[in-house]
Amino acid sequence: GGHGYRRSEEAGQREIDEEEQAQIDALLLERVQAKRVRDFARADDLRDRLREHDCFVDDRANTYVCRILAKRRRSSDRASEGSEAR
Repeated sequence: GGHGYRRSEEAGQREIDEEEQAQIDALLLERVQAKRVRDFARADDLRDRLREHDCFVDDRANTYVCRILAKRRRSSDRASEGSEAR
């Protein structure tokens, strides 16, 4: 990914397809670049966008996990509802 993070080996993570992995990698890379130029507000926004994928970053370990959070619906599920015919 070029961002320096690796996926944690923590058990219980959800599967990620190639398209979503590419989105996560892009967000991680953009976040690293924002932190490099000390744009912490942008880095925090990108962290929040990663959380929309149920991905949580550990900056100390340079890892991330994508947990299964059944209680929260993903934003892509909510977005598709708005496009349905009424």
